[in-house]
Amino acid sequence: MTVVHNYDFHLNRFEGTQLKTAWHEKKVIAVSDCLIGMVKTVLLAPDRTTVVTNASYATNHQGTEMWTEIPLYSNTRERAIYLDDLLSKGFSGEALIHAFLKPPLYNHGFSTGFGTLYTSAYLPTEGLVKMYWPSAKVIQSFDKFTEVNKLITLI
Repeated sequence: MTVVHNYDFHLNRFEGTQLKTAWHEKKVIAVSDCLIGMVKTVLLAPDRTTVVTNASYATNHQGTEMWTEIPLYSNTRERAIYLDDLLSKGFSGEALIHAFLKPPLYNHGFSTGFGTLYTSAYLPTEGLVKMYWPSAKVIQSFDKFTEVNKLITLI
């Protein structure tokens, strides 16, 4: 099984720190988000009940309600339709990863403050995390996690 994820955010608000840690004795390799923790996807909002779905993907909207400005720069619904189509055609593994590195899944909207900062592929049975950019790749594992400084040019 491979879990593939694109992270879109403002370029100047991303510290780009990947770390290996343990939470409640559970090993974790993740990217820190604005020095406040790790990105984990769950449909949460202060004014509604937490939602857990069986979807094989997540995009940046929750049902029919969303902030009105999100569709203008994230193409969240179009990305969801595209992902659903890829998965229905059997895309997985490396083919799915490469699809995440191209539009419409990869977002070049850095001038509007919402571009794809990285693509990650989690391979839990192998204990690997692969980080991708259009011009670079970093592979980390629980057995051999190495501190790396890498300058990535996104725009």
